[in-house]
Amino acid sequence: MHNIVLYKCVDFPSKWEKEKELLSGVNSSDTIVWNYNGNMFVIASMLHGNASTASNKIYLLDMDGLELRQIGESSEYSNEGYRNAGFIFEDKKVMYRPGQNCENNQYGKGLIFWKILLENGKYNEHKEKAINITDLSINNDTTFCGVHTYNLSQKYEVIDLKILKQTSFMERLCTFAKIGVKYIFE
Repeated sequence: MHNIVLYKCVDFPSKWEKEKELLSGVNSSDTIVWNYNGNMFVIASMLHGNASTASNKIYLLDMDGLELRQIGESSEYSNEGYRNAGFIFEDKKVMYRPGQNCENNQYGKGLIFWKILLENGKYNEHKEKAINITDLSINNDTTFCGVHTYNLSQKYEVIDLKILKQTSFMERLCTFAKIGVKYIFE
């Protein structure tokens, strides 16, 4: 079992100190913090099952002060985009949560973008768009076999791609420096 722990940055980016254990005894991964209308939430991908058959369920937790309180969860366990794959972002006044598509035990097979629906204080999601590596146009001779993470800010759009072949760290840096990818939801 794992814990969801809050760390405080003492000296960015290299020094962090444990502030508080927010939730203990959970099998969670890729937990994200979401600031929505001045309220802080935690969206946790909770794993169910053993390593080879694990599936995920999404839990929405209200972070009132430094205490977590569950206020919502997905209706089922799945590997189809339930594991978080980046921060929640807004596009054209719609909020999205990127999720990792790990169907058929293919870690990082692709991404699924979930449209967040907040109705009467309830959290729901609707599968909006799925993308795989074949959906991306990449001008490069490197062979990629998956998409793992997506993040978007006002200035940057970042994805990470899975490389099929073994390369050195410096080769990967040079490869990623050459890639420019922009994916639009239309």
